[in-house]
Amino acid sequence: MKQLSLIIIFLFAFANCYAQKQQPQVVEQLAGATTPKMYGLEDQDGKIITEAKFHTLEELENGFWVAEWKGKQGVLDNAGSWVIAPDYVSIRQFKDGKAVAAIKIHVGDPRVININGGNNYSDYQDSVALYGVVDSNGKWIIPAAYRFIEIGDGNTFLYQDEYEKYGYLNEKGEVIIQPLFEYATAFHGNIAVISEGGVMAGAGNSEYLFSNRYRIYSGGTWSIIGKDGQVISTTVYDYIRLFSDGRAAF
Repeated sequence: MKQLSLIIIFLFAFANCYAQKQQPQVVEQLAGATTPKMYGLEDQDGKIITEAKFHTLEELENGFWVAEWKGKQGVLDNAGSWVIAPDYVSIRQFKDGKAVAAIKIHVGDPRVININGGNNYSDYQDSVALYGVVDSNGKWIIPAAYRFIEIGDGNTFLYQDEYEKYGYLNEKGEVIIQPLFEYATAFHGNIAVISEGGVMAGAGNSEYLFSNRYRIYSGGTWSIIGKDGQVISTTVYDYIRLFSDGRAAF
């Protein structure tokens, strides 16, 4: 049994190293007197996958890339093919074939809505970038009507309403847990973390916001809930670490 365990560990480590070796890397074309710096992809042997033609190229932690092409953003795979067409002013997340994407809408446009059907974006001057969720065919699963949205596990979506409270939607855009929380996380497995008065370490940094690595939340009152919105743990924690496999440490 011990020998079998060692073999499994070795195979896992080998597969992990092989996957890392195969991961493309960004190649730059330096800016000229009249041209900006551009980015492309090449493999580990230096073979060009895509020429340096993107204004921005950022790796997502699940092996995809956010690329900006002609002023719009989309998602590339490791072969340099579009999996989400570059039709959006911003891409924040890509998971399970879906992307959190934004379009820019002029204030006053009827599409500038919130979950209660109102229009409370008077703090913007001319236009606003609102986020929704699109599939690989460009179909809006969740309409672009929110300041913040994040894809969770099990076809759940964390969103922020016009009063800056967090709640949850299903894949039809229906509210499944009312926006009552000052802070919340997307569902990982069957649990999520909600807060009254808490903050997340690294809040505002997309590496923390959408990473599957553990995150740390502290301050205020924190609870763990299930997908039915019921509190699983009623203990008040000083901080909670939520892992991608649906476990929490506190």
